[in-house]
Amino acid sequence: TIDPKSQGLISETEMVLTCPALMWLALMATIPLATSWERQLCGCVNGKADLVTKWGATIDPSRASPLPEHPRPQLVRQSPWASLNGLWEWEQSTEAAAVEPGQHLKRTILVPFPPESCLSGVRETHQWMLYRLQFDCPPSITASEPAVLRFGAVDWMASVYLNGVHLGNHTGGYAEFHFDLLSLRAAENELIVKVYDPSELGAQPFGKQRAASITAPGTDGNRYTPTSGIWQTVWLEQVPPVRIERLRVLANMTTITVSAVLLAGSRSTGGSLQVTVSADGVAVGKGFAPLGSEANVVVPSPRLWSPNDPFLYNVTVLLLATNGTVWDRVATYTGMRSVSLGPAQGISRAGIPATPGLNWPGGDLPRMPIHLNQSATAAACEAMCNTTSACKAWAYGVSHCGHAASAAPLCWLKSTVNWSKEQRDNECRVSGAKEMDPSSHNTTMALYLNGAPIFAAGWLDQSWWPDGQYTAPTDEALAFDIEAVQKFGLNTIRLHQKVNSERWYFHADRLGVLVLQDAVQHFEYKGEPGAQRMSTDYFKADWKAAIEGRSNHPAIIQWNIFNEFEYEPDLWNASEILAFTRNLDPTRLVDFNSGGPGNSLHIGDVNDIHSYPYPDHPEPSATQYAEVGEYGGIGWRPSGKQWLEDSCGRRAIMANTSADGTIVFLAMIALLITQRDQGTLSAAIITQITDVELECDGLLAYDRTPHFSVADTQKIAAAYRNLTRPYATYAASPLRMAGSGTPNAADIVDCASSDQHLAQLRQTICHSLVGPGTTWCDPEWKNITAKEDWPNQATYMQALLDSLVSKKTCLNTSYARDTVQWINVVQGGGLFREAL
Repeated sequence: TIDPKSQGLISETEMVLTCPALMWLALMATIPLATSWERQLCGCVNGKADLVTKWGATIDPSRASPLPEHPRPQLVRQSPWASLNGLWEWEQSTEAAAVEPGQHLKRTILVPFPPESCLSGVRETHQWMLYRLQFDCPPSITASEPAVLRFGAVDWMASVYLNGVHLGNHTGGYAEFHFDLLSLRAAENELIVKVYDPSELGAQPFGKQRAASITAPGTDGNRYTPTSGIWQTVWLEQVPPVRIERLRVLANMTTITVSAVLLAGSRSTGGSLQVTVSADGVAVGKGFAPLGSEANVVVPSPRLWSPNDPFLYNVTVLLLATNGTVWDRVATYTGMRSVSLGPAQGISRAGIPATPGLNWPGGDLPRMPIHLNQSATAAACEAMCNTTSACKAWAYGVSHCGHAASAAPLCWLKSTVNWSKEQRDNECRVSGAKEMDPSSHNTTMALYLNGAPIFAAGWLDQSWWPDGQYTAPTDEALAFDIEAVQKFGLNTIRLHQKVNSERWYFHADRLGVLVLQDAVQHFEYKGEPGAQRMSTDYFKADWKAAIEGRSNHPAIIQWNIFNEFEYEPDLWNASEILAFTRNLDPTRLVDFNSGGPGNSLHIGDVNDIHSYPYPDHPEPSATQYAEVGEYGGIGWRPSGKQWLEDSCGRRAIMANTSADGTIVFLAMIALLITQRDQGTLSAAIITQITDVELECDGLLAYDRTPHFSVADTQKIAAAYRNLTRPYATYAASPLRMAGSGTPNAADIVDCASSDQHLAQLRQTICHSLVGPGTTWCDPEWKNITAKEDWPNQATYMQALLDSLVSKKTCLNTSYARDTVQWINVVQGGGLFREAL
């Protein structure tokens, strides 16, 4: 792993990819045989579906142990390490049962898959359980020298024994923990882990887990099969006597700052850190600091990390004695970037182009409106604003339109834009703006990355698997979920109610996907029989471990403290838990309460609402940017892919086909683009990446197979890329107005003539289907009754919809809205109406 051409600098990426665990077959003969393991049915215990993923189908402990990749890419040593993943002995236990070394357990489990998963070979849940592994020390690890036993995560309380010695206990289901080994032998080691996990009955954070979901699915469709016990990699690592146990790596747009937490014999006085930063194998900067201080490395002409260019710098850290002896050497990486609030963008730079139906009252310049020539279009009004220095926005009044109709078109020039009173359904107006009102520009915040505004468009990720539950079956599967974000044109993940393994964040870092990280909640406490209320101490301990354990990852840009009603005012002092979070990491933004009552306190950095199915309009302020933290919920009934057949729930809109779902997605994205271009919205999160058990509202099925055709996926991706485009450019919303491309004068259709066009269009299509001279084709929608025997009904609907979207038709008139409403009545569903 050492490249002499780069003066011994360790390439973290190369090390992680080329140094899998030193897999050895020196385990004792008493280890469970591979024939004792059998994959169980990957589905509901009451169902018939087997939802194993393509990756889970490859798991075979007789050929290889699962998840052999280095589990901690943020801190890699040259010294040997070895995975203990594989077949262990296992059995359920009780609180009173004593740990008895030397006693075989009755059953076999495949670690690190939790016992509730089909890949574990157990597929049961129990509050108390025992694990046992007998092993010889691998040849590469010297038992007489310092070594560490590490657990990626165990849910929830673990008591660990090695060779009859109690190493210690750990509480918390999502954090890595370790024990220094003093009793490791060269051969015949016995490792025992006793686990207690009360799931939803305990006072600890447990996220979306619910043990009752196993035996009574459907009683609570937004909570799922729990994960108990070991669910991340278990491994041995040879370490030096004086070592770096944890690094704190902070990076902004100019400087990388490194500090270290030392353990073991590191209580020695003196010593220093030497930090070398390299790019593509070439050193670009060095820094030095005495122990206890931060080493700063200024990087010349830094290449900033972003979704468009997720460049990572390799960082090598040497722990040096006062005489220059190298005590420890570790490799890590970082991305240089900044996250902040900044002035809201949109019309402040590029303006808002001519938009039919848009109007903002007030702010008129003197002597308004201006009466235009009869033939003048909206372009004439826009031109007058552009040549008037005091004009910031304009509104064009369509002639012969509305209760105060004018025979000639009108033009209002405006000195300000009142965003709080904007109107978006005014059939008599076409409006635009060339510059944001200065007061609004200075007081309204947006999300910034690297000193520039960015729109974070992403999906909600429960990070659950039908075959592994909390544990992805392979590292390739883990990366797939992040790669899929980009295939749909998105750039963000909101990791919901879960803290993932380090490698998940590593993939987000290298692929350039932004992460909004939730705290794990004591989800939806309702005073269930036997359940305890949340312990604030447990919550704060887990939250502290999550922030300290994941804060080196550049992909994470925001911490989300509470979700919906998990903020309970009688339990929490809002300002104190906010300050607690900011003190742990002052470099990222904080969302206090996503979509919950605490959001109305307007503390933290985000005004975050949840809005189903369609994204609503949260307002930014002088201290917060606006985010739609959840929207969507487009549901499916995937044949053969349901956790429990005919039991899908938790959906806001039903989509029967890929085409139906695509229509709704494009309509939702159009609404988001409109808000983005106003400069009022900075982030939006669709529910969700996959179906999860009875929650069938994913962009992908639970087994990660597609709901959408390739062509429809490309349409959705193109629309989302339009939403996340740089703010310096503009492209028309998919359904913002008829026609395509940037609006211009030729695209502005007089709404009165548009009504005539629409009436003729309806008659033409109708006559082509049922013949001329029939009352079925009456242009007045109210005279057409929604009879089941109406000829060629579905064909007519589709033809009319296609024409409405593709033709230059003003959709803001009452006649157009009535037409759409009629389509909805006849069709008997909301998809077409909502899309238009």
